[in-house]
Amino acid sequence: MKLTSNSGNTDGIYIRYSPVQETLNYVSEYPSLTIYANGDLAIEETGDVIGNISTSEPAVEYKKYILEKWRTNK
Repeated sequence: MKLTSNSGNTDGIYIRYSPVQETLNYVSEYPSLTIYANGDLAIEETGDVIGNISTSEPAVEYKKYILEKWRTNK
């Protein structure tokens, strides 16, 4: 599962899913979100765990990460 933001809409984060890896090859300046088998939501590039699928909404946690941490460290 990859989360991407639509550059024309800064208020929304859209989830795109495909079981075929080749369809996910796109360029994005945003970090990749990985959901592990134990439910952890982690930023692929840094390994930061930002929540858990059982207690957190992935899009909300990802947006918080982007707004609070990633943009300030960029």
